[in-house]
Amino acid sequence: GGGQYSWRDAPAEVYLEVNCPGADDSTVSCTIASDSLKVEQSTGEMLLEGNLFQSVNAAKSKWEVMDSGSQRKLAITLSKETPMRWLMVVR
Repeated sequence: GGGQYSWRDAPAEVYLEVNCPGADDSTVSCTIASDSLKVEQSTGEMLLEGNLFQSVNAAKSKWEVMDSGSQRKLAITLSKETPMRWLMVVR
């Protein structure tokens, strides 16, 4: 299923990988706002949605669909407004 994700914390950024089977740039969209994140498939299935743990710089944040073996993943880089340790990605 979709919506499962892994993440790791770095001083200035947070890296996420969201599982999105069969997705490509035209069938998945990622909306990054300063305080929220939304990952959605064109079918309307919401893979990840919520308020972020802390504020991010949306303009410096980015995402891309990548192949990871047989898995399709959405790689997201969130640029932190304030360098600090994140305890979670979405509240």
